Amino acid sequence: MLLLKTSVPVDIAIFTVLAIYILYKYATRNFKYFKDTGVPYIEPMPFFGNFASIALFRRSIGEWLRSCYEKMDAPYFGIFVFNTPCMVIKSPELVRDCLIKDFSHFHDRSTPLPKHEQLQQGNAL
Repeated sequence: MLLLKTSVPVDIAIFTVLAIYILYKYATRNFKYFKDTGVPYIEPMPFFGNFASIALFRRSIGEWLRSCYEKMDAPYFGIFVFNTPCMVIKSPELVRDCLIKDFSHFHDRSTPLPKHEQLQQGNAL
């Protein structure tokens, strides 16, 4: 069954290009986050963000983060872990403010704990 053109290969090519475009737009949907907020950031690449060398096991996360840290001169900057924007704070004063004064504004930093059902005590058979 032909959907768009008189040739099946043309239909397949159109749908392939459309699928790649939609996937690209989905993978880069958050890449304007730091630009819109005015935060300096390291330019990401599609599908990996700034995390490509770690995802491909070329560098350790410590080496990668140190190179990002040394590359940026601002007291804070943004990076992208795949599609997720993350903020790196270099300034000790800003770290103190985030951990003490503004702690309530950074509520999602805790580690989630799994919920367990209470064990029922009863007769063991």
